[in-house]
Order: sequence, then C-alpha cells, then structure tokens
Amino acid sequence: MSEFACSVVIPSRNRADRLDLLLGALASQVTDEALEIIVVLDGCEDSSRDVLLAWEKMDAFASLRWHEQSRKGPASARNTGAFMARGPILLFVDDDVIPDPDLVSVHLGHHASGDRIAVLGDYDLIRSRPRSICELEIWSWWEDTFQLRSASGQPASYRDFCTGNVSLRREDFARVGGFDQDFARPNREDYELGYRLLRSGVRFVVDRSAHARHIRDVTVRSILEGARVEARGDVMIAQKHPELITGLALMGIGDRRRRAAALAMFVPRIGAVVCFAMRGLLWLDERLRLRRRWRSHFGFLWTYAYWRGLRDSVGSLKALRELRATAPPSMTQRIDVSRPLTAQVRRLNIDVQSRLLVVYGEELIGSIDLVPNNPEATFPWIVREISSQLSASFLLLVARTALENESGDAALGVRSIETG
Repeated sequence: MSEFACSVVIPSRNRADRLDLLLGALASQVTDEALEIIVVLDGCEDSSRDVLLAWEKMDAFASLRWHEQSRKGPASARNTGAFMARGPILLFVDDDVIPDPDLVSVHLGHHASGDRIAVLGDYDLIRSRPRSICELEIWSWWEDTFQLRSASGQPASYRDFCTGNVSLRREDFARVGGFDQDFARPNREDYELGYRLLRSGVRFVVDRSAHARHIRDVTVRSILEGARVEARGDVMIAQKHPELITGLALMGIGDRRRRAAALAMFVPRIGAVVCFAMRGLLWLDERLRLRRRWRSHFGFLWTYAYWRGLRDSVGSLKALRELRATAPPSMTQRIDVSRPLTAQVRRLNIDVQSRLLVVYGEELIGSIDLVPNNPEATFPWIVREISSQLSASFLLLVARTALENESGDAALGVRSIETG
C-alpha cells in the first residue's frame, strides 16, 4: 500500500506567482491524509523553480517533487507527473487554480469506495474586472457548464472531463494510456481522455463541493486565439474518433454566422480586415454596456476564429467535407415511458446526433431528434419534448391500452361466472 493517499499532479508553464498561490492552498488543505505534490515545469523560463525550492525548504508537504522538461504541452506534462506518482489516486489541478481547503478531502471521500470513478470538481472564474462584459460572459458560460453537468439525471459526456480539477484512480488512467500527447497545445486533450475513460467503463461523479477558484486572464484576444486552437483539437478528435464527428462544431453553423465562416474559409485576408473593424465595434459595445450587441459581434468573431482554425487544419472546405463524410450513420436510441425515466435518460449518449425512439412497452409513440451540445438539462428537455410533440399519440396509446385491459377484465369476469 502506498504511503500517500493521493498524488496531486500540476503541469505548469511560466506562472510562478500563481503556482506559489496554488501550493499555499494545497499546504492549507484540511485533511489527515498524506499528500504527494508533483509539479512538472513545461518549458518554464520564469522563477517557477525558485518557488519550488522555497516550498521545499519550508517542508510543508509529506512529499514535494518536480520535473523540468522542454516545452511539450500540458498533455505530456500531466503524463510525466502521473508516471512519477506513487499515490493510488491522481488529482489533476491546473497551475492557475486555487483549491478550497476541503477540496482534497471531498475528492478522496468519493474514492473511498474503490469504484472506477472520476470525480469532477468546479472552479469559478475570478472576475478581476467586474464591469467587463467579456469576463461576465465567460464566467456565465463556465457556471452554465458546471450547472448543466451536475443536473439531476444528466447523462455523462466526455466534455464534462475538465482537467483543472479532476481526480481518478491511477490504474484507470494507466489502463487507457493517459493523455494523448498528439494534442500538444492546451485544448481538447482533456475531452479526448474523458471519452476513452467513459468508453472503458469509468463513471463520472460530479460534485460541486469539490470547489476551487480559477485565476484566468480573460480577454477577447485570448478567447479568439483559443477558438482557433479548439478547431484544431476538434479536427484531431474527428480523425481519431470518427464516431464523435456529428457532435462537433465543425459539422456546421447557424445561418446567422455563415458569413463569418465563409470569410474564414475562402477569403481569410478580407475576413481579417472585417474582424479588425468589428473589434472596434466590440470595444464600443463594451464602453456603452450594450451586452446584446456585444454578444452578436463577439459571436461573429468567435465563428471566424474557429473556422480559421479549421482552415489551418484541413486546408479547404472540400477536405472538411471529406472529414465529415467519415462519420458513421446517425445512431438510434430508445426510451420506454412505461418505466421510470431517470435511469434510462442517464444512459443516453448525448455526444452525437441521434434519433430517440419513444416507446410505451413495445408500442412506438414517436421519435425525437437528440441534438448534442444542448444548453438545457437532458431530462427536463426530453420530458417537455414528449409532452409537446408526442402528447396526443401518447394519450391515445394509454387510452387504447386501458380499454384493452378493461375488455380483458370484462371477458375474464364472464368466464368466471360461466365457470361458477
């Protein structure tokens, strides 16, 4: 048995000040368990090593170890840290996340059962500029994301797996081969691992009380740069897992943003000029507090940036269509409204487009198109869709079944009288 209950793995690059704050929060954890802290410096050029040396002298942890490597990306850094780990539980924490004092104990409490689970914790964005529409929108997006994945009866999605605050058993991590190091940039490597974990039988447990705060420099520029990287990550997921293609943003966009995508794919230089002008409008929206207009302009810019990323990755619309064509046929799923719905909904695959057959016993009531990335919780959405789209068919079937049962009971009564 390991002398450590948990190994905290931290990939870090040029964030000495935030790394210092993170280590201070880990040193203040309310737990009697021995923790192993592993930091992997991924091509650091700042004073991160001095921070680690200072903490080593303080002797604040049962074990503090670190490794320095040339810049290879967070996937490689996390794999290196996991390889060094001696604890049975791996807790991955990003270097810009500040855990609450009970974060480790909450994670370990779930793992006490020994089940094959991954515990997904929250991390709130710290808003340094309260009046910034950009920060407010990103904070709202993260809050909606965490709220959605914790909703009652919500099916697990590989997109739930975010490595800023997540734990799992070391043997489960090793069983699926860890992070895919082809994802050299910090984007989508966590989603891809989450998919392989779910496919291997690991169950996701969402606990919002495993809480931390996220110190992130949110700017329009950083988000748009991230969108281009996300597009490249989606292309890699599509190439590695074609069965997920129909749930990726590269499948298409709404009519309102087709112009942004067309500019990015066909005339990117003109698109860059248009986006430069729109950045000025975005600045004006921010100054005048025009949040709705800001969203509209930002949506155009984000779409352009994402499709520029697609163009960088695949080269042309023809190549993108060829990639889309590798997707398997749309799948069909089934839900029986004559039985309790919660467990059935929880088992649905919400990561791809599918047709959901709604049955009552062996009788087909109708079908619903299940679309991935639904911003609404799946269980209440399905209940509402059944009620609005299939209510007449459902009530007719129930009434017919009741009449058939009544006729059967009446016939049984006649036979009983005759027998008597």
